[in-house]
Amino acid sequence: MSQLASTPPQNAKSAEQSDDSPDSEKVPGQDSWLAKTGGEAGITVGLVTLLLFLRMFAVADWNWTVVASLTESFNFDDAFSILLGTLFERPTISGILIAIALPLAIYRDYWLSKRDLGKTRANNWFIIVVLLATAYVLTRTLHMWWVIVWSVALTALLILVSKLAKRKGWRRQVARLGTHVGIVIGVALLAVASTVDTPWVEREQIVLQEETIYGYVLDSNPGFLKIMTDDREILITPDSDVVSRTIMD
Repeated sequence: MSQLASTPPQNAKSAEQSDDSPDSEKVPGQDSWLAKTGGEAGITVGLVTLLLFLRMFAVADWNWTVVASLTESFNFDDAFSILLGTLFERPTISGILIAIALPLAIYRDYWLSKRDLGKTRANNWFIIVVLLATAYVLTRTLHMWWVIVWSVALTALLILVSKLAKRKGWRRQVARLGTHVGIVIGVALLAVASTVDTPWVEREQIVLQEETIYGYVLDSNPGFLKIMTDDREILITPDSDVVSRTIMD
């Protein structure tokens, strides 16, 4: 007599979670370069190098010979101050950049706060802190209050749109607004760096025994001075010929 083996029905899948569930929804950008430490470090180094590269070319009036001389005299310990100086050489453009990028970064953090993405959120907070510090400096020194006002207004608008999009089922599409905030900032900085042609050292009046030069001292070693003139010519002058040096306002 055969026995009937009763097999309980098996479900191929457990009950699927709806797209509105925070646990099932994949945050756009979760697997992007911002969430990968190694990739982020490589891109950051590449971005800083490219910024300095464009900055040198802008200062040298896009002359390869002058860029070569600038590279020989460049001190990479000053890279951070040069990058900050690039921002403050174009305060209005920098203010517009912050007024757009800061709300996007805060909006991105608003989404990440609902997910277990600690590393990604920490990276995002670093961007937020830098943008806030720059906005504070612009406001304190140049009284650019509109940067703060527009940042707050745009942040509130983005969060309001997010709330409305949730009802319409557009959460994924709206979340993508803050996904590539790092890329937006990087492209904007590259654009600014390519237009700032002011050197990162003080302009000086250099009185020599036979002439007076107006320019920038790129290198000052025992025995000689390397000077870039206002016409973007590189001169090497023995320091014994220097009568006086005066920083110009």
